[in-house]
Amino acid sequence: MIRDDAEKLSTLLTERCAHQAAGVVAEVEALSSRIEFNAPGGGRPTLVRYKIRFRDEARVGHLDLDEAQALLDDLDAGWGPDRIFEEITARGGAVEPAETAEK
Repeated sequence: MIRDDAEKLSTLLTERCAHQAAGVVAEVEALSSRIEFNAPGGGRPTLVRYKIRFRDEARVGHLDLDEAQALLDDLDAGWGPDRIFEEITARGGAVEPAETAEK
């Protein structure tokens, strides 16, 4: 269910950005980690956390789902790519150059 919510959110953000901030794309990013202990009667559980990754040609930014939803709610018609990445930073998200993020 959370994966579906993340996919819907990223689609809405990408559609909105296409009209207001050409070149900015939102994607779902899944971060998984294994717990260091074995559960009784089973193996080590895997936890998956979803984030929204925003990218353009120069930058990559990340927000958790609640922060990304708040950004969607606040997204204004006059915002361009620079303003979107400023908002990601203001909301506590990390923004880095695209070439650094790909490594």
